[in-house]
Amino acid sequence: MASFLSRLTFANDAVNSAMGGAAYYAPVFNLAMLAAFWMLFLWVGLRLHEWGRRAES
Repeated sequence: MASFLSRLTFANDAVNSAMGGAAYYAPVFNLAMLAAFWMLFLWVGLRLHEWGRRAES
């Protein structure tokens, strides 16, 4: 279960699939999950940046 919450699982699976190996998840699902993690971390980073700018004021 913990590996499902790791973005590295989907990146590794996508690379393995691209190299001709067997994929555990569908390639489209891997890309969708990587995009979802990217959006999540971008949103968290923007919130932290905004919080830091407010603290300076």
